[in-house]
Amino acid sequence: MNAAVSSAPQYSIISKLVQEDGLTDQQFPWYLGFVNPQEVTGNVVSYSDFINYSQVDRESLVKLLASGLLAGRGPNSLYIKARESGLAYGFLMRSDPGRGLILYYADRSQDVPSLMGVMNSIAKRIPEIQDPRFLDYALRQPFSIPRSIYTFSIRGRLLAEDMRDGNTPQKVRRFSEAVLKLRHDPRLFSELTRAGLSSICGILLEPQCKDRQKAAHSIFFFVGSEKILSDAEKRLPVPKLLRLWPSDYWLQ
Repeated sequence: MNAAVSSAPQYSIISKLVQEDGLTDQQFPWYLGFVNPQEVTGNVVSYSDFINYSQVDRESLVKLLASGLLAGRGPNSLYIKARESGLAYGFLMRSDPGRGLILYYADRSQDVPSLMGVMNSIAKRIPEIQDPRFLDYALRQPFSIPRSIYTFSIRGRLLAEDMRDGNTPQKVRRFSEAVLKLRHDPRLFSELTRAGLSSICGILLEPQCKDRQKAAHSIFFFVGSEKILSDAEKRLPVPKLLRLWPSDYWLQ
């Protein structure tokens, strides 16, 4: 692979797209559409590079915590708002410091463009959040569920993944302590609400986020019938979706 695509994910399907469609880092964000003729609803997955356990500077931690205002299943979360709108059945938005990603997932949507519009609208209203209790809510989001609830085999697998990714206990502790230290800063809540929209730009279909998405290698992945994908192309601010087909996943 040439230098222009050296930082692209090293997976065979992505490599095939790079080869067939001439994708480069300069063309991020990528918009991919998986054609499933049997689907009667649409699914969306988007993700981009984000804060990881090595980044403990204030700017990075504020960005991480700001994204937490809409994460999880709280009253202002994207999950709740999507359920209230009736536009998606399953929904998830969260940051993952262990892998340095922020991701968004929604499935079984009858109207994907409207769902993305609701998401954008909610993100733009983050500065209106006034309840200081959301500070503690945001502070909760970066911390994973205690592994003591899992079986020994699951804990062993997770530990192996930590070792593979270089997430040592010392690194995670340093990161966690840096997050908690910010709790006592009286300016923190106002900083989070101001940074809220930009913090999740990597997964928003917003034209104003394009520069951030290019730098963060954002990928937007849609799944549905050709009718659903064509509707998304017409109504969303995206260029032509690069089509993926079931045969692309067959073993060569």
